[in-house]
Amino acid sequence: MNILSNPASLYRLLARCLAVGLVFGFLFSPAVQAVQIEGLYSHQTQVSGDDESERAEAFATALAAVIVKLTGGEDALLVPGVDAFCED
Repeated sequence: MNILSNPASLYRLLARCLAVGLVFGFLFSPAVQAVQIEGLYSHQTQVSGDDESERAEAFATALAAVIVKLTGGEDALLVPGVDAFCED
């Protein structure tokens, strides 16, 4: 009996080939790890004095810098609600 003439046999063969391919793919693929990036969630800004308004402005500047680093662009600062956090 030809395997191509019986659809059920063909599906079983394809399923087995897929399973074997997946097993070998996982066995011989290199391990995947996330890249650790230092300073991604932090930013340092100088404050010249102890004035609360200067500290608030520095905090807003640093927060905006972290948001840009995390998202990869300044467009994230235009999202509604984000500007409220970055105001001084």
